[in-house]
Amino acid sequence: MSNDWNNVIGRDVKAALQNIADTERQSAEAKQIARAAETKADEAKEIAQQAVTKADSVQTQLDTIVVEGDSSVEAAQARVNAMGQEYPTLKTRLDDSDARMVAISNDVDDVKKEADKSTSYFNTLWQPPIMPDTILGEGVPDNTNPDDQLAHLLDPLVTEDPDYVTKMSLGKDA
Repeated sequence: MSNDWNNVIGRDVKAALQNIADTERQSAEAKQIARAAETKADEAKEIAQQAVTKADSVQTQLDTIVVEGDSSVEAAQARVNAMGQEYPTLKTRLDDSDARMVAISNDVDDVKKEADKSTSYFNTLWQPPIMPDTILGEGVPDNTNPDDQLAHLLDPLVTEDPDYVTKMSLGKDA
């Protein structure tokens, strides 16, 4: 039985050694593939950088041609407005833009005038409420000044416990 046992163990060891050898071979192949991919990626980055450099060079050349060269190219570019509308001359484009700006400015002025009229009209329709006089004696403000009334009523409370009662101005009153 000892020989059979040795044969079984020998077969298992041999299979394990073969498995280790296969794993090492596969690992080496994977490393080789990874190195090849890394080399190709570096080459692709270099080609992309060359393309960017070439595009920048072409743009610089075009800008130089437009600015220093024939002004008709620059004028042709400027005859098209931001909305893509093309004008026959640069002057007509500028005149149209100026006229639009004047019209917008006039419209804004008209809206302001209407707003002023509305504000004065609404002021005649509504008056803020006022507090009536109180019977507290001396120092009580009259009923025509709500700020004085509020100050007279709230200031003692704020002074007594400023952590609990606070005053602040909000919105238009600030």
